[in-house]
Amino acid sequence: MNKKRRTPRCPYCGGEMEMREPLDWIIYWRCATCAAMAPTCETREAAYKAALRRDECVKNYVMSLAEIDSRVGAPVCVEDYDEDGDFCYRTRTVTRQDYESHRIYFNSGRTWYDANEYLSTWRCWLREPTREEMEATPWEVKHNEH
Repeated sequence: MNKKRRTPRCPYCGGEMEMREPLDWIIYWRCATCAAMAPTCETREAAYKAALRRDECVKNYVMSLAEIDSRVGAPVCVEDYDEDGDFCYRTRTVTRQDYESHRIYFNSGRTWYDANEYLSTWRCWLREPTREEMEATPWEVKHNEH
């Protein structure tokens, strides 16, 4: 791979993608973080372009609780307050949702957030947001307004 080219990023989690060539005529890019795949192509150049197009066509947005629940085992980007009271984000892996306690667990249960406080003290992005995306998205945003 030409070192001057940018590495394709996953449109779902923002992770770096890696080129795979299981056979001489099957080439694709796969996310090293969440295993999402770009379309399969016959040449390295076509596979590279296909991976870049996917990166640019999936808009980042704040997910609904149902979407978070459907992503068990996958990374999401949680935006919340840090110890200084400023907003920050962290990539976390969705573990499970406990409907009785209204908790959503991340990172094998080591971290949890209250589902009742979703969109008021924390929210989940499809992938790592830019500062511009965070500032342009109001906290009261509801699913499908993106």
